Amino acid sequence: MSSFSKNTYDRAQDAAEDASKDAAAQKGIVEEKERSLQVKLESLLPDVTPELAEAAAQEQIAELRQQITELTEKRQALEASVR
Repeated sequence: MSSFSKNTYDRAQDAAEDASKDAAAQKGIVEEKERSLQVKLESLLPDVTPELAEAAAQEQIAELRQQITELTEKRQALEASVR
């Protein structure tokens, strides 16, 4: 492998690793927000039935999971571009 190709590969590999770390960090943030949302719903909506609160929480969870999916796809695309 030429020096240029190795350097290009190394930079791409580093970028993919950084993206993977960023995605993992974002996943942790999303999961923490999910837990926080559940607590907030209980405290902010005490007179709401558990079923309605659960439906609202599930909607937020679905949105957060979509964000995780999008981040994962971006990470996978970066990893694929390294190969």
